[in-house]
Amino acid sequence: MLRSVHPQTLFHFVLTNQVAWEALDHDDNKKFVSETNDGQPGLEIGFHVPIKPDSRVITRLGRNADLILRHSTPQKVMSRVYVAFEFHPTTHFILLSVRSKALTSVTFGLVSPPGDPGTPENTMPVPTLGDGVIVYSRDHTVSIASYEFKLVWRTLSSTLGQNIALFKDLALQGYNSCLQRMAAFGSRDRPSDYDHTEAQSWHVTRLNTAKCQLFEEVKEARERLGGDDSGAFGTVYKAVDKKTGNLFAIKVVKLEGDPLQIQTARAALHREVKNLERLNHPHIIEYLGCGAFETNAPEIRTPLREGSLASLTKSVESKQERRILANSVTEQILTALDY
Repeated sequence: MLRSVHPQTLFHFVLTNQVAWEALDHDDNKKFVSETNDGQPGLEIGFHVPIKPDSRVITRLGRNADLILRHSTPQKVMSRVYVAFEFHPTTHFILLSVRSKALTSVTFGLVSPPGDPGTPENTMPVPTLGDGVIVYSRDHTVSIASYEFKLVWRTLSSTLGQNIALFKDLALQGYNSCLQRMAAFGSRDRPSDYDHTEAQSWHVTRLNTAKCQLFEEVKEARERLGGDDSGAFGTVYKAVDKKTGNLFAIKVVKLEGDPLQIQTARAALHREVKNLERLNHPHIIEYLGCGAFETNAPEIRTPLREGSLASLTKSVESKQERRILANSVTEQILTALDY
């Protein structure tokens, strides 16, 4: 009989091929085998699995990791730590991080929700290759070297939105608990020059190769900013990068009018975007890319900046402070326009 699921478990790895089933019977893995909501045996993934806490790391999998994957072939050699699930401390998303040099040997994709026929493989048409964001409360198929798994989330609430919120809280609690456990470790357990800020800033300094697309959005995580009103230049959304979990902004411009007017507006917008691409000025926001230009709602990607000019003006009260603020903002706008 399977034991009860550990309360800190986020999701299970349900095994879908013979090689994966062998992992279920490994002596070191048995203590992390429990029952999913639909009664299947699976490997628990959560902050409780690692013996030693490591800030953002939730669970590692590999030849000598938190969960043991021993099967290896000449074509798909199992490394000491092949993959790790990590917590993004800023966006609170969960990332699948590939630690092996064989980046292309790890793929994952969303499983079609109930009632959706999906694709013949019952997954999203284009699976993610290598690193990427795991969408909360959505089951995934995961391929790691010779292993095939189904990532199955627990059910904490019958409401999807509430379920997602509970999982984010659970992951954040696990992360904070992990940091507290790290603080309790003595100096013999880590180098004397250990820099705690490095563990929290990894997602800022992480490198991307030039061959990869700069940003790929997690569609399910898009969140509208600024209420229901659209600005003069379209509607702004907060978005999450699929590979790194970092935040960025998407401005969606709505093109309206007859076909000729739309094409004229599209050409003008395209010209402005090309200009923005070439600019480099401290008072002009950086350009990170664009998309959907073939539609009537083209998108422009920029860094996410908190607040607005309206919120900035409300932050000062005295007339003198407002005058200083107005002069400073006006100067920045004029120098940018002059540039």
